[in-house]
Amino acid sequence: MNSDEAWIQDLSEVTHGDCMEVWEEGNLLYAGAVDQVDSAHGVVWILEEGIGERKMIHAQQYHLRYCSTSCSR
Repeated sequence: MNSDEAWIQDLSEVTHGDCMEVWEEGNLLYAGAVDQVDSAHGVVWILEEGIGERKMIHAQQYHLRYCSTSCSR
């Protein structure tokens, strides 16, 4: 991950079905399709790629970006 990557700053622009990666301290934690967004509370739920587990992500605790590839749904 380098500083040129575009981190998501505004959850109001994130929509259901977007493919998102969740990063912490330079490590990719999760990737998956957005299931639900609550931009007012800074929370997004994704369906983790490969296993389909629903993860609740607090945007202020992680770095978020759109996936470079599309997620399978």
